[in-house]
Amino acid sequence: MDFVPKNEQIKDIYENKIIPLLSHYSRKDRKYIKKYFYSFIGDYDAPVILMQLYSEFGIISPENDRYNRYVEDIERIFGLERTILDVAEGHIPSFANKVAQKQLNCSRGTIRVIDPKIVIKKARYKTMKIERRKFTLRKKAQSCDLLVAIFPCNATKKVLKYAYTHKIDFYIPLCPCTYYKNKRKFPGKIFTHKEITEMYLKKYLTNIRKKLVEAGLGTLEISYLNNGVSPIIYNRR
Repeated sequence: MDFVPKNEQIKDIYENKIIPLLSHYSRKDRKYIKKYFYSFIGDYDAPVILMQLYSEFGIISPENDRYNRYVEDIERIFGLERTILDVAEGHIPSFANKVAQKQLNCSRGTIRVIDPKIVIKKARYKTMKIERRKFTLRKKAQSCDLLVAIFPCNATKKVLKYAYTHKIDFYIPLCPCTYYKNKRKFPGKIFTHKEITEMYLKKYLTNIRKKLVEAGLGTLEISYLNNGVSPIIYNRR
């Protein structure tokens, strides 16, 4: 049975912590959060904008917090004792907070978060740095040895290009909203999130693998955590 705080606790968190925070969101995002906040609690595949809030304020159990799964997966594949660049995470750096805490505990590694939407003003841990700006392809300003992008949406191609160009390992849980335009090709057809992201893979898979070889980044790996709706792509060398 899924763990969630008692209804009174959730209501208190929503009214006293989340509602004041919404002033930093766009009107469209505020409307969405207010409408669906209670609808996805306990759902492992909750929309990112909601999952960030659930995770940040402890509204879901650790088992249902997919950011915990991403951290564990990256630690297993790459290790966290790295200089990590986290881009396009969104309004709240929930993933980065978990990484930074682990890095602090082992006294090794750092994580830099870059996203113009971030609503958190100050990093919680000394191993973490927040930059409220757009992600660019400049190497000098964004030196790292592991690039992570959690549901990067339309920044997916830019993230991959950065990895190829600078020969940096990457880990990207793909966002299903990125290629919703595929729906226009099939009027009346309703695609699942998994189908949409797999359309992306089918279209770009050959090119991604080619670029990996050219950059010396090894092979492309594709996985699904906890039978999640969206694939995760990363390199293995």
